[in-house]
Amino acid sequence: MKCNFETIWRKGDLKTKAEALKKTIHLMLNGEKYPSLLMTIIRFVLPLQDHTLKKLLLVFWEIVPKTTPDGKLLHEMILVCDAYRKASGKNKAQQYSKSRIHDSA
Repeated sequence: MKCNFETIWRKGDLKTKAEALKKTIHLMLNGEKYPSLLMTIIRFVLPLQDHTLKKLLLVFWEIVPKTTPDGKLLHEMILVCDAYRKASGKNKAQQYSKSRIHDSA
């Protein structure tokens, strides 16, 4: 099943990726562990701009283990935080430029 998920996230369309992420969330909630899929999701799903995938990712980040067995933060989670920080910065820049356009009109 793991290989199938990786293939879907690398090459699938948005709807297929959303269904695979839903299935992964359900399986993880039932106790399955997929530590090797974390980097694949970061590389191929996190950068996508699809609203449904973004919402599913928020659920995924809530349930995925974020620390190692000895309690240290996973390096992958730093990548996730950085991606959201960069996305937030882009949104703020867009909001600023839109407000400047409206102010000058």
